[in-house]
Order: sequence, then structure tokens, then C-alpha cells
Amino acid sequence: MPNNRLERPRSFGKVVRGSNDWDKASSFSASARRSTSSLDVMWLQVQRAILPSLLFLIFLTSGRISFAAHRIVKRLQTNYPVLWEDLGSPNPVLYLALGFDVAMVLPSHRPRLTDWFRKGHYLKIDDPEIHSLARGLKFQYCLLSVLAGLSALYVIFRVYSYH
Repeated sequence: MPNNRLERPRSFGKVVRGSNDWDKASSFSASARRSTSSLDVMWLQVQRAILPSLLFLIFLTSGRISFAAHRIVKRLQTNYPVLWEDLGSPNPVLYLALGFDVAMVLPSHRPRLTDWFRKGHYLKIDDPEIHSLARGLKFQYCLLSVLAGLSALYVIFRVYSYH
């Protein structure tokens, strides 16, 4: 008597019966293909969130730079008035008021203070608070430049991906 069943070898541990199971297997691969389309939608949502997230991080980093510059200038004004006058008597409130623009304005508005900071002359003052603030400020400037570069690259790639 002929057997109408299609069987796999027993070494696999499963027995496949009838043509309906083969159809189920093909529908399984089709459902796996459909799930990638939901990943595409999710990837588009991630892409839409990248630029606002980068801009938000740039804004936060600029605020931290502003606050650290304010604290350094305030510390110089209160504890080292002679040095503060030599650096051009920078106004500590100005650095808080500048906020986001402090990264661009600090080098052009107060070049002596920027050179003093950039050349590491703050190390001659044996003040641990200024040292830690200056280290943090350097890190934040590096982070700001990396974030700005990443956001510029992202915008360039997004513009050219539409062409």
C-alpha cells in the first residue's frame, strides 16, 4: 500500500506531513519578510530623531560651557583680581547671558582670556576648582565640536540621499 505522506529522515526529529505544511513554511518566510518593513518604519523614526537629538545635545553642551566659563571668570574675579584685570576684566554675568553663543563669542570677545585658557596658563594658578572647571570646559568644547561635526555630516548625508 503506497504511503501518501512526505517524510523527512528521522534524524531531524520532525516529520513533515502533507503539502499544507510546506505552504505554512513558505508563509513563515513571507511573514519574516513583512517584519523587515516594520523595521524600515522604525529606522525612519530613528532617522527623524537623530538631528533633533544632536541639536538638543549641542544646546545642553553650550549651556554647560556658558556656566563653566561663568564660574571660572567669577572665581578669577573674587580670588585673583590682579589676574582678572590683566585678562581684560571679563564680566562673569556676560557668560551666563550669552548662553548658546558663548562658544563663538568667547574667542572673539575676550581673546586674552581665550589665549590664557588655551595655552594652559591657568595651570600656573594653584587652584583646584579652576583646574577642574578648565578640564571640564576643554572636554565640553571637544564634545561641542564633535556634535556639530556629526550634525553637519548627518545633514549632508540626508540632503544627498534624496537625490
